[in-house]
Amino acid sequence: MMQQKYLLCVLVTCGLMTQARADEKVIIGGESTAQQYVPVAVSLNVGSLGYGVALMWDTTPNLGVTLGYKNHQLGYNKNIDTSLGAFKRQSTQSHSTAVQAEWRPWVEQSSLFAKSSYVAFGMAYLQQSYTLSGRENNVYGKMEHNQISPYVGLGVRPMLGLHWGWLAEVGVYYMQQPSMHLNSTTSQLKLAEKDQWFPTAQLGVVYHF
Repeated sequence: MMQQKYLLCVLVTCGLMTQARADEKVIIGGESTAQQYVPVAVSLNVGSLGYGVALMWDTTPNLGVTLGYKNHQLGYNKNIDTSLGAFKRQSTQSHSTAVQAEWRPWVEQSSLFAKSSYVAFGMAYLQQSYTLSGRENNVYGKMEHNQISPYVGLGVRPMLGLHWGWLAEVGVYYMQQPSMHLNSTTSQLKLAEKDQWFPTAQLGVVYHF
């Protein structure tokens, strides 16, 4: 009876080991990489929100998740409309922490550009501070935005080789009314509706593990 139990245990163990080996991926050839097990990539980016880094995880061939951080907006001037007239906005400081999902609906296409294109949906915590200068009478002030903003974008992320690739992405954030004050008065400003849409663009180099 003891021998029968022992034999049964051996048979069960062998069966489990055989099943486990059958489930393992067989990697043959010099082109096999850890990407088959860890579909993770990192990127260095520069764009309208500044420079930063991102960590990307491809959960399935069609879906991915990206976590990114950017700092120091590249300086540029922009005229914006407010409830108290037009002002020139000048960049002074910017930080953004973003998370987004990426959907690749054309992954089955033969074109490299099409299969590497994606639609992005997400949100970011934008921390931005701008100086405002009026067109008349040297009126100046400050605009601050420290809120979570929704985001939608369109991008492409093709591979250039076994590990390296690049990305390009354009999108737009929707900003709620920021905190805006004129230094010369206590009047509070409000952005015009069209200026609550904040377009962005970025380019980056990607390394796949």
